[in-house]
Amino acid sequence: MHEMKNGIRNAGGAAIIALTLGACGGSSDDPPPPVSSTPPPPQTNLFTKSAVWNFALPPAGETLCYDFDAAAEVAGCTGNAWDLKVQGGGRSASLWTNSGVSGSGQGGAFGGPFDHTWTELGAWTDATVDPVDGPMPAAVYFKDSSDGVFTGTNAVGVAAFEYGVAGDHLFYPNYRVFLITTDSSSPDAVGTATNPVFALQMTGYYGGASGTASGHPSFRWVNRADDPSTPPRTASVDASDASAWVYFDLVTGTVSSEAGQWQIAFNRYNVKLNGG
Repeated sequence: MHEMKNGIRNAGGAAIIALTLGACGGSSDDPPPPVSSTPPPPQTNLFTKSAVWNFALPPAGETLCYDFDAAAEVAGCTGNAWDLKVQGGGRSASLWTNSGVSGSGQGGAFGGPFDHTWTELGAWTDATVDPVDGPMPAAVYFKDSSDGVFTGTNAVGVAAFEYGVAGDHLFYPNYRVFLITTDSSSPDAVGTATNPVFALQMTGYYGGASGTASGHPSFRWVNRADDPSTPPRTASVDASDASAWVYFDLVTGTVSSEAGQWQIAFNRYNVKLNGG
């Protein structure tokens, strides 16, 4: 009896499977399911204003500024309202945004790794969404910065990182080694106990509680006057606040302040030294 019950269950299971497959099948004469011909709703265009700014190139060293919202020139480039600054350079000019070293605003420029024509940009309806690749991180808008050893000639203008190596919107360390001296008047590349020279290498850009938050640069360094067998020291800082710098003391291996002892400072992907 016990074996018979098992056989009945197995047979019943096979019957259920057969019925299920039969229900899923269909005759070749059945009509195909209807296909919706309703197009997707159009993307709302967030670019609602346009203007033309005509100006004479200012003399070398002098500037002109323009406010996109007001569609007007801003006298003296004062305040946070202006968006674009033109600085004369003789026969050429440089363009700046109201950000970083150029102004106290929260502006930035979308450039570097993106080389779009005016026609291609005309297809954009949202400054934060690439019509081909989709949403973009805020980090692709770069604020103005000064040239220095950490300023690069690559697409993102930084010497310690590369951008989009894997075809994405991420920063990757290139593992260059930077020598940082505490005495710029001396050509000594090894340093002393009083005036050390550090060799520093950026090792990452993401961290925080999730491990994937941007603006958390990690790095390692050595004091070149130490014994060569001394292992490198490592650290990571939260430099995700675009409006503030994080100052770091390589001697003590701790975060410092602008008024305290520090050799290097971080602001997202920007890096500066205490000198110059």
